[in-house]
Amino acid sequence: MKDAIERIKGLLIKKNMTQKQLAEQSGLTKETVNRILNGRQELKPNTLVKIAEALNVSTYDLHETIEDRGDQFKIAGYIEFGNGIIRKVSSLKALRDIVAEIERREADYNFKEAILPKQRNYKLEDIDYLKEEHIDATTVLVRSFKSQDDIIDGQKFNVGNMVKGFGFQLGDVHFNNSEAAYIAGLFSNNTPEHLNIQKQLQENDNGWKAKKEIREQNKRLGRRDWTECDPETGIPFNIEWMKWVVWQKCKTNADFAKLLRQVPLNAMIVEDSTGKYDPTAKIWGCHNTELWRRRRAKGEKYKGLHPAAKKKEIAEEELKMNNVGVWEGRNVMGKILKACSLCLIAGEELPINYPQLYDKNIFLMGRRLTFGLSILGRYTFSIRK
Repeated sequence: MKDAIERIKGLLIKKNMTQKQLAEQSGLTKETVNRILNGRQELKPNTLVKIAEALNVSTYDLHETIEDRGDQFKIAGYIEFGNGIIRKVSSLKALRDIVAEIERREADYNFKEAILPKQRNYKLEDIDYLKEEHIDATTVLVRSFKSQDDIIDGQKFNVGNMVKGFGFQLGDVHFNNSEAAYIAGLFSNNTPEHLNIQKQLQENDNGWKAKKEIREQNKRLGRRDWTECDPETGIPFNIEWMKWVVWQKCKTNADFAKLLRQVPLNAMIVEDSTGKYDPTAKIWGCHNTELWRRRRAKGEKYKGLHPAAKKKEIAEEELKMNNVGVWEGRNVMGKILKACSLCLIAGEELPINYPQLYDKNIFLMGRRLTFGLSILGRYTFSIRK
C-alpha cells in the first residue's frame, strides 16, 4: 500500500485538496486520513475505495501499474462482489481464488435445504449421554438453540442455560438462570468460601458473567470430584447435577416447561456450539459448520434484496434454514433438554441418579441436599438395585 499512499499524496497536490477536504468527501475523520498518509494506520480495501471515490479516480489508479512492477503477468486491483464484499487481487492465483469464492457463494445463495423424510418419535431409552453424535440434519428433525434470540417456526426457542427471564427454585433457593445454578454445584462443599461464591451466583442475573467471571475467578476452589464418573453408569457427577438443575427449572418455571412441551416428539434438541473451541464445546453441544455457512449466505442474500433490513430481521431470516449439514458432538445439554421435554409431555419424572448426588455431600447455601433420601433410604435404595 506504500505506493498507493504516495499516489494519494500526489493527487491531493494535483487537485489542490487538503487532508481535511479529503476526509469530508470520503466520510473518514481527519485523524484517520492523517494517520494513513503518515504510515501510522493500515490502508484497508474499504477505506481505499472511499478515498478513490473522493479523489474521483479508480482504485486501480492508486495502485502499481504494470510498468511499475516490471512484470506484465501480475495483477493489481480490487474486486467487489455480493453485498459489498471486497477482495484484493495481486496475482493470477488470487484472481482464481476469488472466482472460486464467488462461485461458492453463488451456490450458497441458491442453496435449497433438504426435505425431511417421515420422522420417528424419540423415547427416553434413545438418549445416551456418553455417546458421540453425528446427527444428519437432512434426515433428522433438529431443534437447535444458541442464544437469547433463537427462533424456530416463528416462535422463541431460548432454552439455553445463559438465557435470562426463567428464574426458578432449587428447593428454597432462587436462581435467575440455570448456568449460575449449575456452577453452584461446582462450589458446593461446606466451606465459608463456597458459601460466599454461591451467594454471588444466586444474585447473578447474567449466565455469561457467572461462567466467565465468578467461575473463572474461583476455579482453584472448585470441587475435585466435579467430573468424577459414577462406577455403574459412567455418567460424571457434573452431568447428573445438570440434569437435576434443569429438571427443577422445568418444575418451578411454567414458561420454560411450556417451551419444552412444544418440542415435537420426533425432534432432537441440539445445543449449537459452532464457533466455540473450548474443551467442552463439543461435549455439551455440537458443531455444524455447513449450516452456519449456508445461514450466513442466506442473510447476505436477504440483505442484498432488502438493503434497509434491520439486523434482527436478517438474523431471523438466517434462522429459518435448518435442514442442512451434520451436527457433530456429544450434545449432552441438548439430550438433557430432550429428556426433560419427553418427561413433561408424558407427565413423568426425569430419571436422575439421586444416590450418586446424595453421596457427593452437596451443600447449597449452608444446607446439605438430601434429594428426598435418608441415610437408611440411600442404602435401602442400593440394596434394591
